[in-house]
Amino acid sequence: MASSDGGRPGVDGTLFRTVMRRWASGVTVATVRDGDDVRGITLSSFSSVSLDPPLVLISVDKRAVCHGMIGRSGHFCVHILAEGQTLISDRFAGRRPGEHAEFADCSTGTTPSGAPIIDRCLGYFDCRVTAAVDGGDHTIFVGLVEAGEATDDVAPLVFYAGSYRKIETTA
Repeated sequence: MASSDGGRPGVDGTLFRTVMRRWASGVTVATVRDGDDVRGITLSSFSSVSLDPPLVLISVDKRAVCHGMIGRSGHFCVHILAEGQTLISDRFAGRRPGEHAEFADCSTGTTPSGAPIIDRCLGYFDCRVTAAVDGGDHTIFVGLVEAGEATDDVAPLVFYAGSYRKIETTA
């Protein structure tokens, strides 16, 4: 086992990324409103936590603009993206410069917390932050689901080994 910090067991960042690229995940975008400012951020770190009460978690890089906005507003809305939404994922991941905060072509509604709702996503949860846990260079935000909707019933957007993938279905 490699050591990365002061002799404690661990792995270096390169090996960690290599192994994590083997994990196929869905793709989400979290949106947030903080006063008049609205933003979104692409995340693959999303999970259900509890059914009763309904809790989910997201993990957000502490350097991201949305990180501070979620902390100040106390809310986030997480959207599960559909297969055809790669451009939206890329936009909010910062891979489409100049479009990061633009919702004009992908959102026509807002949640009760005021966050934009991304059109044609598979579903979304509007959440109130109930806990913020230090996770190294990220913060793990636990959110109580206060509203949500299952929207389109199409294939999900999946990310694996550094690229988007399609799920093969058989009838």
